[in-house]
Amino acid sequence: MTLFFARGKKFKYTFDKSAAMKGFDLMPTIAVYADQKEDTWEAHLTHQLKINEERTQAHQTFHNEPLTIDEYFFTEDPAPFHTNQAVKQQLASNGRSCLPLVYVDDQLFCQGRLPTIREWEQLTKSGITLQFDA
Repeated sequence: MTLFFARGKKFKYTFDKSAAMKGFDLMPTIAVYADQKEDTWEAHLTHQLKINEERTQAHQTFHNEPLTIDEYFFTEDPAPFHTNQAVKQQLASNGRSCLPLVYVDDQLFCQGRLPTIREWEQLTKSGITLQFDA
């Protein structure tokens, strides 16, 4: 279990393999379009869902396929924001204030925020526990 710091608070998370939900649906492809990397637990969790080896192995074991999460940051590379027509349209209509945008299988899932823990559990078909230390 890894300990992280976000906005001065310590937090840690676990991916509960025993709570993995076997499903017959294909794992979704998730794309997160954010303005910049944030120092929040939501942003750290999103990034860890993408790179955590334990979670990746659990998905492969329980679902026989990987979960794909792509992260794009406007301040680092604005090109993906202009090549995806849906994102480009959101930016043209609302400016960068609409970020983050989260797309699941090319459908807008949420705008102006990252998914909640419960939403991530549904999307990733696994249990997630987040613990804040005082």
